[in-house]
Amino acid sequence: MNKILAICLLLALTVAGAEAHDTWLMTTSGWASEGDRGLVQMTEGHSFVPMAPPPGEISLQVTGPEGYGEEFDIDETTATNGPHYRVDFDVASPGLYIAAGEQHEGPLTFVRTKFGSPNEEMEGYDEIDWDEVQTSGWDPDWYVAEAYDDVVKLSKAFLVAENADFASASIPVGEKLEIVPLDNITALGTGDFRFSVLFDGSPVAGLDVSLVAPGGEIAAEGVTDETGVVVLPIPEPGVWFVKTEFRDGDMKVLPEHGADAVDESFVGIGYFSVLTLRSDYIKPEAD
Repeated sequence: MNKILAICLLLALTVAGAEAHDTWLMTTSGWASEGDRGLVQMTEGHSFVPMAPPPGEISLQVTGPEGYGEEFDIDETTATNGPHYRVDFDVASPGLYIAAGEQHEGPLTFVRTKFGSPNEEMEGYDEIDWDEVQTSGWDPDWYVAEAYDDVVKLSKAFLVAENADFASASIPVGEKLEIVPLDNITALGTGDFRFSVLFDGSPVAGLDVSLVAPGGEIAAEGVTDETGVVVLPIPEPGVWFVKTEFRDGDMKVLPEHGADAVDESFVGIGYFSVLTLRSDYIKPEAD
């Protein structure tokens, strides 16, 4: 397959993000010292306000210098900190540590019931007994907007222990849908910043990418070019979330819809990716 995944190869690349919670990773600080215990937390919420530990099948991988690698299965036995799952790991040597999470929520269906209203979230399409669904209050053109076979959420964050090779932050870790910072992450908040978006390891053209502050304010938006690169102006130092979405599937006419419906339904897998960045990767000098 061509290294650039054109929009025409995979249909409907933009997912209606307002329909789903975001899942993301956080660290208590961007830096740590050799010998510390690194802490990574995972949460979900709307507008990047933590609400609860995320559901579904979840795994977390931490990679680092000198071949360090550790995998964690996240479930109800995992430690929590308020609305977060929390995972600790050894900062055994100086360098850049990368935490990458993968969450599978399973099948979900979103139905466009009324113009201007949020889509109705339902269970997997094949699990719905449509004869029992009350549609009398819905618009006559209601239809199934998305019938996801699976909703997959990818997340990534960095933790730095002295003397890091910051260039390694620009090396993909192999997430199915991955946002890769191309500029030095210590320069965050000093102007334009380049990102590459990869699906199955190949750059994707035409994807919407957003820069979002905690609380949900969108600070910048852009579209990946023919090389899968987008440039976003990061206005100031701080914590920032970079997010994008991708649908791998087809548009179909499903039998369940209102009498006046004309829209097709997406059927396939939805991928959501969030990269957490912060401006404190360098340990402050002691007074």
